[in-house]
Amino acid sequence: MAMYPNYFPVTYQPNYYNPNPYQMQYPAQPVQQPATQSQATNPSSILWVRNNQEAAMYPVAPNNAVALWDSGSPVIYLKQADASGKPTMKTFDLVERIEKPSESVSTQASTDVAYATKDELAALAGVVRDVDGVISELKDEVNNLKAKTPVRKKKDVEDDG
Repeated sequence: MAMYPNYFPVTYQPNYYNPNPYQMQYPAQPVQQPATQSQATNPSSILWVRNNQEAAMYPVAPNNAVALWDSGSPVIYLKQADASGKPTMKTFDLVERIEKPSESVSTQASTDVAYATKDELAALAGVVRDVDGVISELKDEVNNLKAKTPVRKKKDVEDDG
């Protein structure tokens, strides 16, 4: 048997159910979706506008929002549209946050805290006891006055007047 060259492509696979066995079959290629990038799918992109008027004219789809950065001043415009497509816009100013350097804990404790001595605390306790005694004496006097003062009925007050 003589060797003849094979002229069929590598992808050829014979199909015994096909009436034309010499028809070439190519492998199915996957359907490719067009790659589109929009604002909603790429949230890290920054959209720059020149001024407030340009931000007001920027189109926004219904039920969406977009942040627009002003290229001339430290301002961000947040433009939103409701379900009917009516846009609203809020303006935010960018302000740098400056943090004051914090003092160490040891310097704060040495300057802000004062301690009392035992003698000072004893003197303060004596003053508190004296005030407590005066308060209890006043309470007793008030109770004695209430007990001595007769309670007049409303009818007696009307007869006197």
